[in-house]
Amino acid sequence: MVKYSIIYPYIYNMGKRLLVIIVLFLCSLGSLQATHIVGGEFELVHLDNFNYRLNLVLYFDQVNGNPGAEDQQVVPYIFRTSDNLFMDSVVLFNSGSQFVPYSQPNCAIGDLITRRILYTTVITLSPDRYSDPEGFYVTWERCCRNNFVNNIDYQGGINTVGQTFFLQFPPVTVDGRQFINSTPVLFPPLRDYGCVGKPFFTEFGGTDLDGDSLTYTLIDPLDSSSDLAFPVITSAPYAPIPWALGIDVENMVPGTPALRVNDKGLITVTPSTRGLFVFALKVEEFREGVKIGEVRRDFQMLVIDGCDFSTPPEVFATPKDSDQRLSITDTVRFRFDEDKCLDLFVTDMDPDEVITFRAIPVNFEGELAGIFEFPTGITANFQDTLKVEVCLPDCPPDASGLMVVDLLAMDDACAVPLIDTTRLVFVIEPPPNNDPVIDPDVVTHVISTEQELYELVINATDLDDDALILDIIPVGFSLEDYGMSFTEILNNPGALSTLFTWDADCRRFDFANRNIFNLLVLVDDEDDCKFGNADTLQLNLVFELPPNNKPVVTIPDAVNNSITVDVNNPIDISILGFDPDNDSIFLSLFNDEGSSGLPPGVTFIGSEGVGNVSSSFVWTPGCDEIAANDGGTFLFKFLVGDNSCLNAALDTVELEVIVEDGEFSLDAVDPKNVFTPLNDDGFNPVFFVDDLPEGNCQNVFEGVTIVNRWGKQVYEADSRDFRWDGSGVAPGVYYFLIKYSNSEIRGYVSVLDASKGSQ
Repeated sequence: MVKYSIIYPYIYNMGKRLLVIIVLFLCSLGSLQATHIVGGEFELVHLDNFNYRLNLVLYFDQVNGNPGAEDQQVVPYIFRTSDNLFMDSVVLFNSGSQFVPYSQPNCAIGDLITRRILYTTVITLSPDRYSDPEGFYVTWERCCRNNFVNNIDYQGGINTVGQTFFLQFPPVTVDGRQFINSTPVLFPPLRDYGCVGKPFFTEFGGTDLDGDSLTYTLIDPLDSSSDLAFPVITSAPYAPIPWALGIDVENMVPGTPALRVNDKGLITVTPSTRGLFVFALKVEEFREGVKIGEVRRDFQMLVIDGCDFSTPPEVFATPKDSDQRLSITDTVRFRFDEDKCLDLFVTDMDPDEVITFRAIPVNFEGELAGIFEFPTGITANFQDTLKVEVCLPDCPPDASGLMVVDLLAMDDACAVPLIDTTRLVFVIEPPPNNDPVIDPDVVTHVISTEQELYELVINATDLDDDALILDIIPVGFSLEDYGMSFTEILNNPGALSTLFTWDADCRRFDFANRNIFNLLVLVDDEDDCKFGNADTLQLNLVFELPPNNKPVVTIPDAVNNSITVDVNNPIDISILGFDPDNDSIFLSLFNDEGSSGLPPGVTFIGSEGVGNVSSSFVWTPGCDEIAANDGGTFLFKFLVGDNSCLNAALDTVELEVIVEDGEFSLDAVDPKNVFTPLNDDGFNPVFFVDDLPEGNCQNVFEGVTIVNRWGKQVYEADSRDFRWDGSGVAPGVYYFLIKYSNSEIRGYVSVLDASKGSQ
């Protein structure tokens, strides 16, 4: 029966959820729960910025698999490793497939046909979401594995065991910097079948694009969480497949010896039982000794019985034109100026064997295909001997001259070749070469000011006039982050000069967390053998400011930093800042609530200077400010700070301003009671009261009113400086009222005309 399933993943965006559900539904309509999975793995490859290509490689059983089980899209899920939090889902599209070729096409059988399907898309891993230090993992589950795998316990049913694909990757940023990484890629498939009783080997390791170290471990294959075609999404941990009786990781492919993997990813086994066997490999990725990720690889191995038992070839070597067979105890020495050739011989008891050769480095890393050029030969019969001349390069792997090589001769036996190996040990004298010299070799420079431009000319020479290569290694930092640079001055054969510049300005670059810098400047020559004969300049730099004395802020005209002033009286007081180190300093009025928290009318303009600064605090407090303050005491904080880069210091002072309402009394006021505006003699022509007090917040002057004897108002003014000239009135007695908000003066004044007397 065909089963269909729809997955409803938890996704942050509802629109995205709908898209994923639709895609999964379409996938399920075109997918069958059927036997088809051989194995596969994930790949995550960095492209640019925070963009990556996510691949899922799935190996499809073309013989036993149901063609309808090939998916057109797959939807893996990403989780956070630290707490298994769901992060995202990704739709990968089927980009095509290709058949996995046999290592030797003539060994092909109809029981083993595998197709490699690639699902892929480009994703963005934003640093705001994908920077957790413990990293993340990608997973996808699918059912089902083949129903004919001999080391699986199907527990009485078919279509019950699936596969969980798994990849763990590091955060995209570490310590605030982008951490660029691609997971291992280019894993070769298992191309061939094994034969009972015959040694089997295959290279199963991958390539790391970043040069990280890879380790390989056999591990339990993972089952899917259910036997649905698309199991419901789950986070780690995942259950292993149910092993058949007597099977575990140590004998996933039974044999003598059983299946094993070495540190290079080479799979070896001498099978003892025919059948189809699943196995898994964990590939861990390390950078500078720290694990940063892992990927699981699942695959199946077919073992058949009844293979032809061929005789492996026999290989040996002799010095050029010599009958002496070389053994592992022999060391062949070559001078730098002589030909470095030897003869390689191969015999094979089986007739018409196609013999191929391969050289494997033992004591060094590298590819020898371009050094050892071997033709392919055929041995006609057991009496036939194949002879090949092998010539070594003029340059050994390193300056020691030691070169250990395994030479392999392989026949074309099925399913994998039979091999014989001879190990050869050479000591090759390299061509003479003088090492380059760098000058100077050690430099230490300490900067103890806030800004300095430091320059150093670095020279390198080579007596052989070889081209020189300069390599600059800042230890744990980036040059541009601290104002450092190198500029080439001269680059000729045998001579090189460069200018190191350090624009150490702590106002432009942050030296708070790092002020000691170590650089290695290496110069190497491009000699004939490209050996690493580098000379080194050790450059030690220190940005170290002297101790910083803090500046001081004072208010010289305020006793104990406090002043008392009557309301409506102006304040104008100087605030002074001083720095004993003569640093650049600034002075400001500091208020926790900003300018909105200051009383109206306060004026203070901050200032900057070197060593000394000053500014005036100006304010005329009014009654409204006293009423709002509910007490009349105001505090103003002033701050002075220096601009020292590494250890800036500051000082504060608080000015207390006490605003008082002032004394008020009308007791001393004695208005005159007569004036003569009608005499035209200019003597005593107006009525005024010149000793009226200004008033305070409780007694505000409101005005003066004058009326005649019948109560009719003849004069009014709202100023204490009023002047009544009596115009328009007749001589007589008039009554005045001088009014304050809570006090008043009442009295009378006579208007006289000396010629007529008063009325």
